[in-house]
Amino acid sequence: MNTDTQPRRVGRASWSTGGLAIGIVGITLIYFYLAVHFGHGSWRTDTWFHLMRIGDLNIATRQHHLPDIVNITSFLGLGQAFNAMYPPYFLYPLVALTRGLNGLLQWYAIQSLIVFIGLWLAVFGFRRAGGRVWSSLLFGTVTVLSQGFVAYTDSGSLGMMIGSAMLPGALMATYNVVKKGQYRDILALAVPVAITLNSHLATAVLMVIVVVIIAITQSVAARTWSIFWRFCLAGGLALLLSLPAWLMPIVMAPSHLSSVRLIPLKGASLLGIVQQTLTLNKVSLMSWLGLIALVYVPWRAIKYHQFQEGRVYYVLGVILFYLSTDLFPWSLMPTVLANVIQGVEWRLLAMAATLLVTAGFIQSLDTLASGTQREHRLLLMLTLIGFVVPMADITLTLGQRNRALPAWQPQDGYYHHADNVLTPASFQSPDFYRLRWYTDYLPETTPKASFGAQVSVSAHQAVADGKIFRVPRAVDPNSHAITFTLPQATSDWVDLPFWYYSSLHYQIPNVRQIKQSTRGSVMIKLDKPANQVTVQRVSSPWYRPAVWVMLLAWLGVLGLWGAQRFRLDRREKTE
Repeated sequence: MNTDTQPRRVGRASWSTGGLAIGIVGITLIYFYLAVHFGHGSWRTDTWFHLMRIGDLNIATRQHHLPDIVNITSFLGLGQAFNAMYPPYFLYPLVALTRGLNGLLQWYAIQSLIVFIGLWLAVFGFRRAGGRVWSSLLFGTVTVLSQGFVAYTDSGSLGMMIGSAMLPGALMATYNVVKKGQYRDILALAVPVAITLNSHLATAVLMVIVVVIIAITQSVAARTWSIFWRFCLAGGLALLLSLPAWLMPIVMAPSHLSSVRLIPLKGASLLGIVQQTLTLNKVSLMSWLGLIALVYVPWRAIKYHQFQEGRVYYVLGVILFYLSTDLFPWSLMPTVLANVIQGVEWRLLAMAATLLVTAGFIQSLDTLASGTQREHRLLLMLTLIGFVVPMADITLTLGQRNRALPAWQPQDGYYHHADNVLTPASFQSPDFYRLRWYTDYLPETTPKASFGAQVSVSAHQAVADGKIFRVPRAVDPNSHAITFTLPQATSDWVDLPFWYYSSLHYQIPNVRQIKQSTRGSVMIKLDKPANQVTVQRVSSPWYRPAVWVMLLAWLGVLGLWGAQRFRLDRREKTE
């Protein structure tokens, strides 16, 4: 090998890596600035729910605790098991890193960290596939900061934000697993899937389905099962890296939790999707680039007689796009699908756009690597028009809308997020943390008593000695124990306003027996008369071991990734 050109090649590789890192950091900082400047405290749909989760995790990180399985310091302190059903294991380190910021800045900083990680996975995944520095940055930017991602941020759907940001990196990892098949490609696939599993199970299920379809079709096309086993290894690693995220819902299954409200399985009209996408001043899940790729990929395949590289991604994108419309007979599908999808257009359309754009970039890899200047200009022009124009319009539109809304006031005392915005002062008000309770994932009671039970528990009403009364409660900030004060000492049965899950263990001193009441709450028999009852801990024997196994797996994967990177660098320098 020519030793004169070797240092130059290594130097170019180092400079390109450094340039990509600087570009990723720069794009993330721009996003953070725009979020702060144009966000103006919008808290539509799901934002308050996730702000309460972040508040819980702020306390847990401050006390160096693992996230509690049940939420005690938020959601009215009713002991709802949201942390078991909405995995907090990816959100937890993000909260720890941003804990010193106030409520709104922390919310935007967490979004920015999600963007940073998504960009890192997507950009270096595309670079690994053979893309140039500028094309890799372009791919990461337009797929991670997609119109669908903006729609999810506007609605406050944190789990969908994370899934949307991780999908481009996962798709490029599937491409590299097929083409190169090295361990770092397998790790690069396991990481975004595990992050999504550790954030939002419904989104992760859809991502896994897409990855499995790619694995099977690519294995069949290559006529070798070695590719499929690589995907299996990545899947096993992803499950290990998200062990408590999928284990805890299984543990909670015997509690017969009520489901979230089912959204009817119905797609949007095809014309409506196109109009919504192309109309300015509208937030759309489909993107301009997705529609461009819908036409560009087959046009390029016909022109160059080549449709091999991005075929599976394009076909999957078209299928998901079709499933998002009312052309598909969703009315004939089983209702159980509504539990997973929870809104056809909401879940599938942004994924379809990402798949289509990814197919377009993969199909153009040879052009991006060595094409003519004319082809480069065409691709760059299409991408910039399809990305910059709608994103600039959406950013300005949302900023104008939010600036026109009044700030939420504590005296409002109601949860109506569409006609006001949050300010730093909102987070200083105790009333902000007591705005509402949720009917999701509660222990099921008889249908006749269900709503009445929920109302009485949310009103903090206890039952003892045949009397119904409201009980004061206090939460220990260090131990997260919650204490209920009864109006008088009793040794009889007490029905507490705290939800009971049969699959969890309740540690309550001075209690002879514990069971579920008819309304689904904790019912205890005291050993001796007392006017205070303290729930010290609610946990599962599987929880801590699962978390520690997951942490060790992450340390092992990151260590292996770093060691392999170091080994490759040394090999490049010595060859």
